[in-house]
Amino acid sequence: MTGLAGVDDLVAIVGSLPDGPCGIDWDGDESELGITLPRDYKEFIERSGVSRINGISVAAPAGGDGISRSVSAVTEEISLIYEGNRAEFPDAVQGVVDAQGLFAGCGGLIPIPFHPGRPGLVAWGEDLGGANIYWLTEGEPYEWPVVVDYRDDIWERHDMSACEFLVEAVTGRLDSNIIKGEYVAQRPVLVERFG
Repeated sequence: MTGLAGVDDLVAIVGSLPDGPCGIDWDGDESELGITLPRDYKEFIERSGVSRINGISVAAPAGGDGISRSVSAVTEEISLIYEGNRAEFPDAVQGVVDAQGLFAGCGGLIPIPFHPGRPGLVAWGEDLGGANIYWLTEGEPYEWPVVVDYRDDIWERHDMSACEFLVEAVTGRLDSNIIKGEYVAQRPVLVERFG
């Protein structure tokens, strides 16, 4: 993965903002999160302003916009739900951990911790079918793979940037048992932009 892999391809699919870049306060947003976000995500948001592509919502950098919620809000919400379920149903969680190769390197911990754990999951997207899309914060931000889950039951890791992942999803080329189907890869591409 490179720092800007897939950005041009994704902007070509969804289009650029007619008035130019968004002008987001990335320093403030990253300070709030306590991490540096991947360059491809920042460049894509700046150039396109996209918050939803064919039913895949892309989290806003901070604060939300009425269409998309913020990266920190989505991560916190999913973390609270999953950690509560994991505490209440440990046997079911252990079954998921045992069945998913993704968790093999986690030292027996309940799947992967959420941010601010390191490595941890930072949610940056979700789809209309109930899937959550994350970065796994291992290594440098440009190296973060995409992790997808469906209701803490089915998990996938995709060794690509967020933009590469979105390009593969909306073109129907993504090898996934979670993010798939006619709606994700429909034409024309349905795009909503941050308010």
